[in-house]
Amino acid sequence: MITFDPTYLAPFQENFRLCQKAVDNLVFTRNGLQDVFPLTGERLSQVSPESLERLDALTERFSRLQDLMGERLFRSLMFLEGESRPRFLDVLNLMENRGIVASSQQWLELRNMRNEASHGYLDDPSQLAMVLTTLFNRSSDLIESFSNLKRYVREVLKIAVNV
Repeated sequence: MITFDPTYLAPFQENFRLCQKAVDNLVFTRNGLQDVFPLTGERLSQVSPESLERLDALTERFSRLQDLMGERLFRSLMFLEGESRPRFLDVLNLMENRGIVASSQQWLELRNMRNEASHGYLDDPSQLAMVLTTLFNRSSDLIESFSNLKRYVREVLKIAVNV
């Protein structure tokens, strides 16, 4: 068992709670979009207004979860364990070493996808459909990373994380 600094337990638990809620919201949105994917440019132009709202929610919820995990949860875990690694790549490498993310490179790819979907709403429907389909498919990687973190905290740190 790895020891942890109890000073950082409350902030970690709050960040964990926020991420759990974000995961639940992302899963809910994914479930509501099962019949829309795989998406093509032609199909995108024919989806209902409700599905368009869900697609917007998918982008927002993916971005929110990745931001919360990358900027808050991973760092609060690092501080909880007494690590001091200010650079984001160091934090990602630590998460990879802990088995929380599959690889630092994968996380950076997810972040680039998030940026493309969030900031570059594309004029080409085919390109947008491809980005949204990829985002939908890869959102399971974020959910899996959160599950890995939850398992790590319970099994290695022996901290009960209840939400």
